[in-house]
Amino acid sequence: MIKYINALKNSKAFKIIENDINNDTLSHAYMLISEDDEALESLRTLIALRLYCENCCTVCRKCTQIINGNCPDILEVTDEKSIGVGKIETALDFAYLTPTEDEFKTVFILNAQRMTLQAQNKFLKTLEEPQDGVVIILTVDNENKLLNTIKSRCKKIKLELFPKEVIVNELVGNYSESQKEEAAESAEGLITRAQELLSESKAEEIIEALIMLKSSKDVLKVSTLDIWNNLNDALDMLEMVFCDIMYIINGMKNSVRNRKKTEKLLKLSEIYSNESIVNIDTEINKCREKLILNCNPITVLEGLLFKILEVNYLCRK
Repeated sequence: MIKYINALKNSKAFKIIENDINNDTLSHAYMLISEDDEALESLRTLIALRLYCENCCTVCRKCTQIINGNCPDILEVTDEKSIGVGKIETALDFAYLTPTEDEFKTVFILNAQRMTLQAQNKFLKTLEEPQDGVVIILTVDNENKLLNTIKSRCKKIKLELFPKEVIVNELVGNYSESQKEEAAESAEGLITRAQELLSESKAEEIIEALIMLKSSKDVLKVSTLDIWNNLNDALDMLEMVFCDIMYIINGMKNSVRNRKKTEKLLKLSEIYSNESIVNIDTEINKCREKLILNCNPITVLEGLLFKILEVNYLCRK
């Protein structure tokens, strides 16, 4: 799934490469720069589509291959921690092969700032001696983490910050317009940050609901809160909150995603146990199955809240 597709298609960054394609002036190497990881990932996917499909239709054979990550003429190089010489050598070997189906091959170095110094020096040789029929695209969150010699040999394209109205139109989820506008205002031009702010807001509401849920008498009150209006989304967030509680129980505070709510999560960690959270997670999955079968969402939610109380009582600390 390509996120923020309308905003990105109309971005200056995308239009720069689109113009190069249209004018047959593609550079040998590009560097896409943004601290918005998700927007950057979607942008590079969109660019890959445009390189091989004039309309970026997303449904033709070539677009489907790219979206599914099995286009034979595209190689993606990445690593969660660091990109070493071995992966760069693999990329260089790929670049020297004749294209399988198209006129050129494309190599993406994702999060190129993770390349080790040795890997950067190895990669530099390719930039110094460009191979015909190969386009290299690096994505980075901070260009200053790369050697100047690499930066100077790439056409640098910085993904611009988006205006509030553009961000609002890209935000997804069961949120009011005022919530979206507030998140967009605070996101400083970053779409993903705005989406995260909305999620943090939803997480806080669910944390408050769990604090409120003390006995069966509270079920009706908790079940009528607006946070449950889109129950599927709310179940995802509920699961994430319980995951954070488990991190705290097990002394893994650095893994908590809702760190701004740590104090309230600490309060809940005194109420729930590892065993109860594992069982509650099972109940959440059962709720998803019931929703697929078109069971009444209100009935499903109330049943879950009663189950949370029951499980927590049986597995009490």
